[in-house]
Amino acid sequence: MLKVLGILLVTCSLQINAQNIIVLAVEDSWVPYSDHRGNGISKKIVTEAFSAVNRQVAYKVFPYARALRKAEQGVVDGVFNVTKQENTMSTFHFGQEPLLQADTYFYYPPGSQLNYKSSSDIPKNTKIAVIIGYEYGDEYEKNKHRIIENRVSKQKQIIHLLRSKRVDMAIMFEKVAEYNLLELGLSSTALKKGHLNSTSQIYVAFNKKRVDLSVLLDRGLRKLRRCRLPLASTDFPDLCPIKQDDSDEN
Repeated sequence: MLKVLGILLVTCSLQINAQNIIVLAVEDSWVPYSDHRGNGISKKIVTEAFSAVNRQVAYKVFPYARALRKAEQGVVDGVFNVTKQENTMSTFHFGQEPLLQADTYFYYPPGSQLNYKSSSDIPKNTKIAVIIGYEYGDEYEKNKHRIIENRVSKQKQIIHLLRSKRVDMAIMFEKVAEYNLLELGLSSTALKKGHLNSTSQIYVAFNKKRVDLSVLLDRGLRKLRRCRLPLASTDFPDLCPIKQDDSDEN
């Protein structure tokens, strides 16, 4: 009888712990923020922020568009590396605190004479390479109906499309473009970098039923900010040890 009771107690304890673990989806192609295993700057910040409020996080790695769907469907509690814009805010719940800031630029094949200042300047039927499901700012969303998008799932595919001149241009996050060019053994001049497209605040987007988690994350991120470099840093953050919040019961 005691043995059975012990097994039941252990089982209940495991179930309670499992319920307390937050499950987040993360993309697999946004190095240095998130690599093919989901590791990178963003995951480090998310893990430390939730740890500061006594919560553990489990991660599931998907291509970005699928990660968004999993969070929207409630298969996971949320997804990160998402920007706040009209279409994402209608689908997800966001906290107040961003993880970091990242800039997107227009990129062109080497030797291209194109150099648009904004997405509203891009002519009709221009071929542009983008990542499936990515957000590139509200202005781009308003103008993309005029553009022929070549949507791919990997950053290196965009670089190959530009280098082979199969598209007229692309939009890439600056640090992501730099990292992938380096991995391919290419210099920064292998692509023509144009004007700034957008400056994005990067967030965790939660399923709309998990508003409670955004409150916890905001609390943890504010703790991190009090003792380290700004979250907009593009290098791996040197996170500081934080006394966990014993008052958090959720």
